Amino acid sequence: MDARTGHGIGMLACLLAIAGCTSNAEGGVVGRADDVVAQPSPTASADPIATSSTTTSSTTTSTSSAPIATTAPASASILDTQILVPDVVGFTQAEAVETLAALNLDSPVVVERESFKEPGLVIRQHPAPGVVARFPVELVVAVSVADVPDFAGSAASEARRWANDREIANSYSTLLTLDFPDGSVISQTPAAGEAAQRELALVVAQAPATMMLADLAAEASDDYGSSAIRLAGVEHPATPYFDLGTNFVSNETGFVTFDIETGWVRLLMTLGIDDTNSAESTVQIDVFIDGVLLHTEILVIGTAVSLDFDIAGASRLHISATALAGGNDIDVGLIDTLLVGDQPAAP
Repeated sequence: MDARTGHGIGMLACLLAIAGCTSNAEGGVVGRADDVVAQPSPTASADPIATSSTTTSSTTTSTSSAPIATTAPASASILDTQILVPDVVGFTQAEAVETLAALNLDSPVVVERESFKEPGLVIRQHPAPGVVARFPVELVVAVSVADVPDFAGSAASEARRWANDREIANSYSTLLTLDFPDGSVISQTPAAGEAAQRELALVVAQAPATMMLADLAAEASDDYGSSAIRLAGVEHPATPYFDLGTNFVSNETGFVTFDIETGWVRLLMTLGIDDTNSAESTVQIDVFIDGVLLHTEILVIGTAVSLDFDIAGASRLHISATALAGGNDIDVGLIDTLLVGDQPAAP
């Protein structure tokens, strides 16, 4: 290096020193952060989507490698994507399907229901109009009403549900009876198999108040009590019975008398001689109401007799049993003897 070159380098070093700059090992020039343009770091991110944000002043330029979205996506409201179900009740099925399809509510579920409304019309829908559709719409479409089913013996609630489903007015009256299950249909108008009308009338069974004779205290009795009786192969525990007793005397009679309250209208009883008695056993039963003979029955072993008496207005019940034949030990059971009232059973 000649003297001029050395002198030039020396002058450059002096100028740099005056400016407060230093030379780094990589050959770059680094100045103070507040007055010199900084060089990019060799470890800066090479992320291709990174952008630079530059703040310009008389002294500073900064560079950032953090990724920044250049365009913010448009944010659509959720409500913009929701569809409110239209009101299609009263439309034909085809019109309703077309209306729904126009709103992209395709493939509705169609359910047919008997109705007096014009066949083919939509009579109900689910969801209701104005509700946001979140699943396929269900359309209930009218079809002609079939003939009336036979509801006799069925629960009245079943008959009324059938009518309500078809928007048929329905009414019922009750009849106190033990001949049909409580709450079951006894009769109907229109009758089973007839064309359905806009009204259905039912007669419905209602259970009356009852009292077992075994629960009624006797006013007077002789050779009367309670015991297990075997009748026609069936065991009946704790049953009212006449014990015509040992030391049998021909024509021996037992009896029982009850004072009964008004309000009892029927007397039901099943009578029979115990299966274990002599094969020749024969007994006469007499039933009196208020001192008047109501009925006489002759019993023989192996036979059960069921009786049903009208006792409306009665206040005194007297039953007698007379042994006619069969030896010295005859047991006569009063099976399931029941008083039936004129009022409904307590709930």
